Amino acid sequence: MTLAQFRLRVAELDGQTLHTASRRRPFTVRVLPDGVSITPSSGKERLVSWSMMENILERFRELRSFTPVRYHDLTFDSSYVMAILRRLSMT
Repeated sequence: MTLAQFRLRVAELDGQTLHTASRRRPFTVRVLPDGVSITPSSGKERLVSWSMMENILERFRELRSFTPVRYHDLTFDSSYVMAILRRLSMT
C-alpha cells in the first residue's frame, strides 16, 4: 500500500476505536493534516507523521509483517500502526 492509498483508506477509520492485536488495548484514530493521531486509553494523544508512516509502509511492503517489534526502531507506536494496517487489510 502506498502512502497515498493509506491516507485515503485511513480516513475511513477516522474517529473509530480500534484495538491492538496482542494486548487488545483500545485506541482511537484521527486523521490530521500532519499525520495520524492515535489516542490510547491513557488519553495522551500521539502523532505519527505522514513521513514516518511512509517509512513504516515501506518496511511493511518489504517484510509483510504485522509484528510491532519489527518497527520499533522507527516508532514506539508500532502496535497501534500495525493494528491500523491489519484493519485496513481486512476491508
